[in-house]
Amino acid sequence: MSAAIIVSGLKKSYGDREILKGVSFQVEKGEIFSLLGVNGAGKTTTLECIEGLLQFEGGSININGKAGIQLQSSSLPEHMRPMEAVELFARWNRTAPDASLLKRLGIPELGRRQYRQLSTGQKRRLHLALAMSGEPDILFLDEPTAGLDVEGRLALHGLLRELNGRGVTIIVASHDMAEVESLAHRIAILREGVIAFSGTIPELNCALGTQYEITITTDLGVESLETQDVTGAMIKLLTEYRASGRRILDMRVNRGSLEKHFLAMAGRELK
Repeated sequence: MSAAIIVSGLKKSYGDREILKGVSFQVEKGEIFSLLGVNGAGKTTTLECIEGLLQFEGGSININGKAGIQLQSSSLPEHMRPMEAVELFARWNRTAPDASLLKRLGIPELGRRQYRQLSTGQKRRLHLALAMSGEPDILFLDEPTAGLDVEGRLALHGLLRELNGRGVTIIVASHDMAEVESLAHRIAILREGVIAFSGTIPELNCALGTQYEITITTDLGVESLETQDVTGAMIKLLTEYRASGRRILDMRVNRGSLEKHFLAMAGRELK
C-alpha cells in the first residue's frame, strides 16, 4: 500500500500551551486507521490540522486523495431539511445523491423534519451522508457513533466496512475501545502531544505484554487474577484447589483488552 496521509513533526499551540509537540504518523491507502488519546491529548486538534481547519506552526502534512469530513461537533441552519442539505452538498461537489447510501443511513425516513428537530444520532447520520457526498477517497470521522443506539452503531460499522472494502481510507477518532478494536487495522496513541505508539493492536499487545485475566468460581466464591503466564498460573491454581478440596464450578480466561492496554499506554512511555 502507498500512503494516503503522511504527518511529520506536526506542532500546534494555543497561546503558551503547546498541544502538539511533533506528531508523526502515516496512514496507508485502503486501511481503517484510528487515532486514540485521553481527553486533551490532541486528537481533534490533529485531525483539524490535517483537514485544513486549523493552521499549525511546524511540521508537514501530505494528503493523497479527496477528503470527506464528519466533525465531532457540526451544525446546519435550524430550519434546513435533511434532503435539502444532501442536495446542496451534492450540487457543491458536482455529484448526484447516492440513494443507496442515503437509505442505509435512514435519511429519507427523516422526511420533512427540520434540522433542529433531529436527535443527536440522526444528526450524526446526516453529517456522515454529507461527508460522503463528494465520493471521497479518504473519510475523516470524529466520534462517528456518538448518540447512536446499539442498532445504529452496528449498522454504521457495517457501512464503514463496506466503504473500506470499496477502497475508501477511513480515519476514526473514538473513545470507544470496543469500536476501535472491531474496526481498525492500525492505531496511533497520542500522549502529551506526541505519538506514544503506532501500529496494529497485536503489536501493542506485544509491546506491553499480554495480560490474561483468570476468573474462577468455586464453592466458596469468585476469585480473579491477572498474569502474563496463563499456563503456569492455571497449573498452580488447579493444584492448590485440588489440594484444599475446593470444588471448581466455573473458569474463564480473558485476554487483556485494548482498553486496558490503552490506559497502560496513557500512563507510561514505551521503551
